[in-house]
Amino acid sequence: MAGRGLRSAVSLVLLPLVLALTLLAPACRPVDAATDRSGPLNSIPLAKAEQARVGMVVTQLYDFNVKASTFGVEFWLWSLEPPDGYNVLHSSSFDNESAVERSPIEVYKQSSDEGEKKLYLQHVKGTFRHDWVLTNFPFDQQDFRIILEEDLRESSELVILPDEVNTLVDAEIINGWHVNGWSLIPGQRLYKSRFGENVKGVEPLSRYSRLMMTIKVSRTSAAALWRLCAAPFAAVLLVLLSYFIDVSLSGALPARAGLVGASLFAEIISLRAFASEVGNESGLTLIEGLHIRAIAYTLLAATITSIQCVQLSRSVSPQAMRRLDRRAALFSSLVLVVLVVISFLRAIPWI
Repeated sequence: MAGRGLRSAVSLVLLPLVLALTLLAPACRPVDAATDRSGPLNSIPLAKAEQARVGMVVTQLYDFNVKASTFGVEFWLWSLEPPDGYNVLHSSSFDNESAVERSPIEVYKQSSDEGEKKLYLQHVKGTFRHDWVLTNFPFDQQDFRIILEEDLRESSELVILPDEVNTLVDAEIINGWHVNGWSLIPGQRLYKSRFGENVKGVEPLSRYSRLMMTIKVSRTSAAALWRLCAAPFAAVLLVLLSYFIDVSLSGALPARAGLVGASLFAEIISLRAFASEVGNESGLTLIEGLHIRAIAYTLLAATITSIQCVQLSRSVSPQAMRRLDRRAALFSSLVLVVLVVISFLRAIPWI
């Protein structure tokens, strides 16, 4: 009867913790990329508007700053003169710029089938805002955006279209990252205002043409994984070893409790250090999920140790106590390994 009661008590303790570990499994699912906070990109009216071709060559990608929500970039920007001679580079700005330096615009003349036209060329260097999505860190992928928007003429008068002939991303990128692809897509920004212009009977809306360069990059180095997860991995190993400490021996119970407590403390400190280093606000990351699973695993070991303390006071046989340790160690470790594998399968993009 005592054995059945013990098994029932252990089941009541293990079941909630296993359920908690299982419920935490979806926490590392990738979340949708952040919505473009600069507004919707709608279809462009091309019928009566002048068309200006704009191209871009990205040469440098650097200074990826998660805490500041920015990335650094250098590129060449040019505009082919539209029929009315309008200079788009002079009248446009970057919608998501943080700090940008634009060189003086250089003007070149070139011949085409439509006659002689001007080419406006400018070098741009600076930082742009980016909503970092770190759910799968350190296997994350980012879509860096550079959004050029016309400021003076509405899209009914002027439309910016991509000059696809020479546009490309040929960038030197910081170590540990790789450029996977890019796109240059036209669109327009809808504003629910006419910015002080009041016309009776006219809806207070205005639309301005824009061009969005999207650069897809991915992290290629997993070194951060081992650096940031060394503490929880070591703590889990120590917790597993604690199950082999026979609490029926004199002085073994305090040693085991101290080992489990130190492991829990190390995991919490490591989790806080990661949160302060990354400063992520996009949801639970892979690293944080691994820490939480390790903490749950350690709390289970602490619960089993508490049960062993009660058993010791009730003079339960050492064989029954060792049997409980073996079952708890095997069951919780298998659950932990399965959940960790699932987390990696969800996070690694090439799987």
